[in-house]
Amino acid sequence: MSAKQTRLSDWKESNISSPSTPSTPSNQVKRVLASPEFPVDTKKNKVYLSPLSETDSESMAEMEVATGEAHVQSVLKLEADDIAQISNALTEQLRAELSDMVKGIVQGVLSGLNEKIQSIERENKALKNENKGLKSRIQKLETEIEGAEQYSRRNCLRISGIPETGGENTDDLILKMAGDINADVSLQEIDRSHRVGRPRENKPRDIIVKLSTFRVRQRLFKSRTSLKTNGYAGVFMNEDLTKFRSGLMFTGRKLVKEKRILGAWSSNGTILFKDNEDNIHRIQKPEDLAPFESAAPRPN
Repeated sequence: MSAKQTRLSDWKESNISSPSTPSTPSNQVKRVLASPEFPVDTKKNKVYLSPLSETDSESMAEMEVATGEAHVQSVLKLEADDIAQISNALTEQLRAELSDMVKGIVQGVLSGLNEKIQSIERENKALKNENKGLKSRIQKLETEIEGAEQYSRRNCLRISGIPETGGENTDDLILKMAGDINADVSLQEIDRSHRVGRPRENKPRDIIVKLSTFRVRQRLFKSRTSLKTNGYAGVFMNEDLTKFRSGLMFTGRKLVKEKRILGAWSSNGTILFKDNEDNIHRIQKPEDLAPFESAAPRPN
């Protein structure tokens, strides 16, 4: 076979075994391939791949190690230099956030408490007004009840100082005393009489006598001024007062002894004081006693 025929045969085999690849236009940039084992060089839109030499591999490894060490040193340097500043910044930020959180909670709680307090104050005010009204009504009712009780005693007299003996008849004692002072009272005009209180050794108990009418009661009561001159020294006749009015009278007698007033007595259940200027005052409640209790005693 001639040399020319051998080249033609080789050309055919080459074209058959390796089909031609269409050429890339000159105005397109070829794709650059890279591999961890091969460096890439570009020159005039051509790519040349060549295996890394042992020296190049060692250089790249050293570069990577140096870069890693520099990064570690940078991190270590940041932690060492700025840890206090970062800590302070975080602390301040955390403190601010906690402060805002606490303020929000406190404001919410205070707002709820203020609303609750205002509600309680409104309820308390309403209750005070209601209580004031109830007290006024109770006081009025007590006054009315006390007045009704006193009125129920309008025909009664309380006599103290009459000696007490066993088996006595109080009606007889009253009739005898009335005769001695010329009161002109009959047995039919005595509704009922009796001793009151527990027995006492050294002092006789008072006698309550209820007369049939108010007129009879007044006739006997007006004759009390004759008791002392008719053998009844130490015997006293007074209106039968309620416990409340008896307390006012007790204070009145005390003021008389202290010479803060000239006299104290009752008339049809009404308590009357005469001051040191001869003025008469009606006493209805404890507050009415204050001016007389603070008055200066009259000179001897």
